[in-house]
Amino acid sequence: MPDAVVADMKRYVELYKHREWFGYGALNYRLMNDGAGFIASEIWPDLRDGDGLDSTGIRTATRARLFEYFDEIVRRNTDEYGAPTYLGINFSAIKLLADFAQDPEMRRRASLTLDSMLL
Repeated sequence: MPDAVVADMKRYVELYKHREWFGYGALNYRLMNDGAGFIASEIWPDLRDGDGLDSTGIRTATRARLFEYFDEIVRRNTDEYGAPTYLGINFSAIKLLADFAQDPEMRRRASLTLDSMLL
């Protein structure tokens, strides 16, 4: 990927605020936003977001919420999987974490959540 595109992507992620979720309440949006923030904070150690969180702070905030989302999906959210839109969006966000997160516990929990979704 060209360096200019990577730099633009990083600048875009730096606009996000990760300290608390304040956006639309749908789980799929939360998964996409927090999942992207988590991965971005692993890729760019010098990342600083719109709240002023550094990459460690972003990982801390998003990691805890992502684990809560995984729990929600496995325990209470299976009825959404009759809707292909939610299944596809949720699946792709979690697959990104299962395949590319550097944090071994994130990879493990994301993989287990995918297993549950596929069942």
